[in-house]
Amino acid sequence: MLQIEAIDLENAIHEASEKLGCSPDQVDYFVLQEPVTGIFGVGRKFAIIIASIKVSSINFNIQNEKKILLLIIKMMVSFKVY
Repeated sequence: MLQIEAIDLENAIHEASEKLGCSPDQVDYFVLQEPVTGIFGVGRKFAIIIASIKVSSINFNIQNEKKILLLIIKMMVSFKVY
């Protein structure tokens, strides 16, 4: 899992897909914070999501197993609890 912060949800999902190495439609995400534009930028809040690869999108074969395991370990190490 990755925590992503971006100006809007679309950008957050796109960034998550790049970091996870998949297409945006293969990203499963949970919104922690909806983006708020604020007035003239004052009070602006970015979109914050927790993202992972959809289980149905993972192609389990021998060549991908190592990549998937390394990705899971990387996500576990980088997960932040607030």
